[in-house]
Amino acid sequence: MKTIIAVAFFGILTYAFADTVVPLVYGKKVCQTDNNNGMVNIDPKRFFSGTWYLTHATPSTRVTLSSICRDFAPKLNANDKTFEVTYGYYENGGKENHYDVSCSGTQNTTRKDIFNFDCKSNNDRGETTSFHIDGSFLATDYDSYGVVYRCVTTGTL
Repeated sequence: MKTIIAVAFFGILTYAFADTVVPLVYGKKVCQTDNNNGMVNIDPKRFFSGTWYLTHATPSTRVTLSSICRDFAPKLNANDKTFEVTYGYYENGGKENHYDVSCSGTQNTTRKDIFNFDCKSNNDRGETTSFHIDGSFLATDYDSYGVVYRCVTTGTL
Protein backbone atom coordinates (compact mmCIF):
# COMPACT_ATOMS: atom_id res chain seq x y z
CA MET A 1 0.00 0.00 0.00
CA LYS A 2 2.86 2.39 0.83
CA THR A 3 4.39 1.65 -2.59
CA ILE A 4 1.16 2.51 -4.41
CA ILE A 5 0.88 5.80 -2.52
CA ALA A 6 4.52 6.66 -3.20
CA VAL A 7 4.19 5.86 -6.92
CA ALA A 8 0.97 7.90 -7.17
CA PHE A 9 2.59 10.81 -5.31
CA PHE A 10 5.65 10.88 -7.60
CA GLY A 11 3.40 10.49 -10.65
CA ILE A 12 1.41 13.56 -9.60
CA LEU A 13 4.61 15.52 -8.94
CA THR A 14 5.99 14.49 -12.32
CA TYR A 15 2.79 15.61 -14.06
CA ALA A 16 2.68 18.89 -12.11
CA PHE A 17 6.23 19.83 -13.06
CA ALA A 18 6.26 18.34 -16.57
CA ASP A 19 5.84 21.71 -18.27
CA THR A 20 9.09 22.96 -16.71
CA VAL A 21 11.16 20.34 -18.53
CA VAL A 22 12.80 21.63 -21.69
CA PRO A 23 12.63 18.91 -24.35
CA LEU A 24 15.68 18.19 -26.48
CA VAL A 25 15.15 19.23 -30.08
CA TYR A 26 17.22 17.70 -32.85
CA GLY A 27 18.50 19.62 -35.82
CA LYS A 28 19.37 22.88 -34.05
CA LYS A 29 23.01 22.50 -35.16
CA VAL A 30 24.12 23.17 -31.59
CA CYS A 31 24.56 20.99 -28.52
CA GLN A 32 21.91 21.54 -25.90
CA THR A 33 24.04 21.09 -22.81
CA ASP A 34 22.43 24.15 -21.22
CA ASN A 35 19.22 22.12 -20.87
CA ASN A 36 20.76 19.56 -18.53
CA ASN A 37 22.71 19.59 -15.32
CA GLY A 38 25.34 16.90 -15.10
CA MET A 39 27.40 15.66 -12.19
CA VAL A 40 29.91 18.37 -11.31
CA ASN A 41 31.48 16.03 -8.76
CA ILE A 42 31.99 13.08 -11.12
CA ASP A 43 35.10 11.04 -10.35
CA PRO A 44 36.81 10.54 -13.74
CA LYS A 45 39.21 7.92 -12.33
CA ARG A 46 36.27 5.73 -11.38
CA PHE A 47 34.10 6.45 -14.41
CA PHE A 48 36.75 6.10 -17.12
CA SER A 49 37.67 2.50 -16.31
CA GLY A 50 36.38 -0.95 -17.12
CA THR A 51 33.93 -1.52 -19.96
CA TRP A 52 30.63 0.30 -20.36
CA TYR A 53 27.77 -1.14 -22.43
CA LEU A 54 25.20 1.03 -24.18
CA THR A 55 21.87 -0.76 -23.91
CA HIS A 56 19.28 2.03 -24.21
CA ALA A 57 19.06 5.24 -26.22
CA THR A 58 16.35 7.87 -26.49
CA PRO A 59 14.47 7.36 -29.77
CA SER A 60 14.97 10.06 -32.37
CA THR A 61 15.50 10.57 -36.05
CA ARG A 62 19.25 10.25 -35.43
CA VAL A 63 19.16 7.10 -33.30
CA THR A 64 19.36 3.96 -35.43
CA LEU A 65 19.89 0.31 -34.63
CA SER A 66 23.63 0.92 -34.79
CA SER A 67 23.31 3.40 -31.90
CA ILE A 68 22.70 0.72 -29.28
CA CYS A 69 24.55 -2.40 -28.17
CA ARG A 70 27.95 -0.73 -28.19
CA ASP A 71 30.81 -1.68 -25.88
CA PHE A 72 32.78 1.37 -24.72
CA ALA A 73 36.33 0.97 -23.42
CA PRO A 74 37.21 4.19 -21.58
CA LYS A 75 40.55 4.88 -19.95
CA LEU A 76 42.16 7.75 -18.10
CA ASN A 77 45.65 8.55 -19.33
CA ALA A 78 48.63 8.75 -16.96
CA ASN A 79 48.39 12.54 -16.72
CA ASP A 80 44.87 12.22 -15.17
CA LYS A 81 43.65 14.97 -17.52
CA THR A 82 43.04 13.30 -20.88
CA PHE A 83 40.71 10.44 -21.63
CA GLU A 84 40.58 7.83 -24.38
CA VAL A 85 37.41 6.04 -25.41
CA THR A 86 37.20 3.35 -28.07
CA TYR A 87 34.20 1.47 -29.36
CA GLY A 88 32.92 -0.31 -32.44
CA TYR A 89 29.62 -1.09 -34.10
CA TYR A 90 28.06 -2.40 -37.30
CA GLU A 91 26.20 -0.05 -39.61
CA ASN A 92 22.45 0.01 -38.93
CA GLY A 93 22.74 -2.84 -36.46
CA GLY A 94 23.59 -5.32 -39.23
CA LYS A 95 26.57 -7.61 -39.68
CA GLU A 96 28.40 -5.72 -42.41
CA ASN A 97 30.50 -2.55 -42.54
CA HIS A 98 32.04 -2.44 -39.08
CA TYR A 99 33.07 0.93 -37.64
CA ASP A 100 35.99 1.38 -35.22
CA VAL A 101 35.84 4.64 -33.28
CA SER A 102 38.63 6.23 -31.26
CA CYS A 103 38.11 9.38 -29.18
CA SER A 104 40.42 11.57 -27.11
CA GLY A 105 39.09 14.19 -24.74
CA THR A 106 39.36 16.40 -21.70
CA GLN A 107 37.06 17.71 -19.01
CA ASN A 108 35.56 21.08 -19.93
CA THR A 109 37.25 23.91 -18.02
CA THR A 110 34.09 25.96 -17.42
CA ARG A 111 31.51 23.16 -17.00
CA LYS A 112 32.97 20.28 -14.95
CA ASP A 113 29.98 18.07 -15.85
CA ILE A 114 30.91 18.13 -19.56
CA PHE A 115 33.70 16.25 -21.32
CA ASN A 116 34.79 17.24 -24.83
CA PHE A 117 36.02 14.52 -27.22
CA ASP A 118 37.50 14.65 -30.70
CA CYS A 119 36.83 11.37 -32.48
CA LYS A 120 37.76 9.53 -35.63
CA SER A 121 35.95 6.57 -37.14
CA ASN A 122 37.09 4.10 -39.77
CA ASN A 123 34.86 1.54 -41.44
CA ASP A 124 35.29 -1.58 -43.54
CA ARG A 125 34.72 0.45 -46.73
CA GLY A 126 37.84 2.48 -45.95
CA GLU A 127 35.93 5.65 -45.07
CA THR A 128 37.31 7.90 -42.34
CA THR A 129 35.22 10.50 -40.53
CA SER A 130 36.16 13.02 -37.85
CA PHE A 131 33.58 14.33 -35.40
CA HIS A 132 33.23 15.94 -31.97
CA ILE A 133 31.28 14.69 -28.95
CA ASP A 134 30.25 16.74 -25.92
CA GLY A 135 29.25 14.34 -23.15
CA SER A 136 27.47 15.35 -19.97
CA PHE A 137 27.34 12.68 -17.28
CA LEU A 138 23.98 13.01 -15.55
CA ALA A 139 24.09 10.11 -13.08
CA THR A 140 26.13 7.03 -12.23
CA ASP A 141 26.87 4.65 -9.39
CA TYR A 142 30.22 3.81 -11.11
CA ASP A 143 29.43 0.08 -11.08
CA SER A 144 26.15 -0.79 -12.77
CA TYR A 145 24.70 2.23 -14.60
CA GLY A 146 25.46 5.59 -16.11
CA VAL A 147 23.15 8.16 -17.72
CA VAL A 148 24.88 10.29 -20.34
CA TYR A 149 23.72 13.08 -22.62
CA ARG A 150 25.95 13.15 -25.65
CA CYS A 151 25.89 15.54 -28.56
CA VAL A 152 27.71 14.53 -31.72
CA THR A 153 28.66 17.24 -34.19
CA THR A 154 30.12 16.63 -37.62
CA GLY A 155 30.84 18.86 -40.56
CA THR A 156 27.21 18.45 -41.66
CA LEU A 157 25.49 19.03 -38.31
